[in-house]
Amino acid sequence: MTKAAWFPCYGLIVVLSAVILVGAVKLMTLGGTFWPMTASILSIIPCTNGCCFIGIVFGIWTLVVLGQPDVKAGFAARRRAAYSPDRY
Repeated sequence: MTKAAWFPCYGLIVVLSAVILVGAVKLMTLGGTFWPMTASILSIIPCTNGCCFIGIVFGIWTLVVLGQPDVKAGFAARRRAAYSPDRY
Protein backbone atom coordinates (compact mmCIF):
# COMPACT_ATOMS: atom_id res chain seq x y z
CA MET A 1 0.00 0.00 0.00
CA THR A 2 1.37 3.40 -0.89
CA LYS A 3 1.81 6.23 1.57
CA ALA A 4 -0.91 8.26 -0.12
CA ALA A 5 -3.44 5.49 0.53
CA TRP A 6 -3.00 6.01 4.29
CA PHE A 7 -4.05 9.69 4.21
CA PRO A 8 -7.79 8.97 4.57
CA CYS A 9 -7.05 6.78 7.58
CA TYR A 10 -4.96 9.51 9.15
CA GLY A 11 -7.70 12.04 8.44
CA LEU A 12 -10.27 9.82 10.16
CA ILE A 13 -8.02 9.47 13.20
CA VAL A 14 -7.60 13.25 13.35
CA VAL A 15 -11.38 13.79 13.19
CA LEU A 16 -12.07 11.16 15.85
CA SER A 17 -9.34 12.58 18.07
CA ALA A 18 -10.93 16.02 17.72
CA VAL A 19 -14.28 14.56 18.81
CA ILE A 20 -12.56 12.98 21.83
CA LEU A 21 -10.96 16.33 22.66
CA VAL A 22 -14.32 18.14 22.44
CA GLY A 23 -15.81 15.50 24.74
CA ALA A 24 -13.01 15.99 27.25
CA VAL A 25 -13.53 19.75 27.30
CA LYS A 26 -17.30 19.31 27.70
CA LEU A 27 -16.66 16.92 30.58
CA MET A 28 -14.34 19.37 32.32
CA THR A 29 -16.88 22.19 32.02
CA LEU A 30 -19.93 19.97 32.74
CA GLY A 31 -21.29 21.04 29.38
CA GLY A 32 -23.53 18.03 28.85
CA THR A 33 -23.32 14.26 28.79
CA PHE A 34 -23.57 13.51 25.07
CA TRP A 35 -20.06 14.57 24.06
CA PRO A 36 -18.26 13.04 27.07
CA MET A 37 -20.13 9.75 26.60
CA THR A 38 -19.36 9.73 22.87
CA ALA A 39 -15.71 10.57 23.51
CA SER A 40 -15.29 7.84 26.09
CA ILE A 41 -16.86 5.22 23.84
CA LEU A 42 -14.68 6.33 20.90
CA SER A 43 -11.56 6.17 23.01
CA ILE A 44 -12.35 2.58 24.05
CA ILE A 45 -12.45 1.46 20.42
CA PRO A 46 -8.89 0.56 19.39
CA CYS A 47 -7.20 2.65 16.69
CA THR A 48 -9.69 5.53 16.83
CA ASN A 49 -7.28 7.79 18.67
CA GLY A 50 -3.58 8.45 18.79
CA CYS A 51 -2.74 6.08 21.64
CA CYS A 52 -4.81 2.90 21.80
CA PHE A 53 -3.97 1.47 25.22
CA ILE A 54 -4.15 4.71 27.17
CA GLY A 55 -7.41 5.53 25.41
CA ILE A 56 -8.95 2.24 26.54
CA VAL A 57 -7.99 2.87 30.17
CA PHE A 58 -9.21 6.47 30.23
CA GLY A 59 -12.37 5.63 28.27
CA ILE A 60 -13.43 2.98 30.77
CA TRP A 61 -12.52 5.27 33.64
CA THR A 62 -14.62 8.07 32.15
CA LEU A 63 -17.64 5.79 31.74
CA VAL A 64 -17.33 4.74 35.39
CA VAL A 65 -17.06 8.36 36.52
CA LEU A 66 -20.03 9.45 34.39
CA GLY A 67 -22.14 6.77 36.07
CA GLN A 68 -21.51 8.04 39.61
CA PRO A 69 -24.45 9.77 41.31
CA ASP A 70 -22.50 12.85 42.41
CA VAL A 71 -21.28 13.46 38.87
CA LYS A 72 -24.81 13.10 37.53
CA ALA A 73 -25.93 15.57 40.20
CA GLY A 74 -23.21 18.00 39.09
CA PHE A 75 -24.40 17.85 35.49
CA ALA A 76 -28.01 18.35 36.64
CA ALA A 77 -27.04 21.33 38.82
CA ARG A 78 -25.13 22.89 35.95
CA ARG A 79 -28.11 22.38 33.65
CA ARG A 80 -30.50 23.92 36.21
CA ALA A 81 -28.16 26.89 36.72
CA ALA A 82 -27.95 27.48 32.98
CA TYR A 83 -31.73 27.70 32.64
CA SER A 84 -32.60 29.50 35.87
CA PRO A 85 -34.40 32.85 35.40
CA ASP A 86 -32.23 34.69 37.94
CA ARG A 87 -29.02 33.84 36.17
CA TYR A 88 -27.91 37.46 35.93
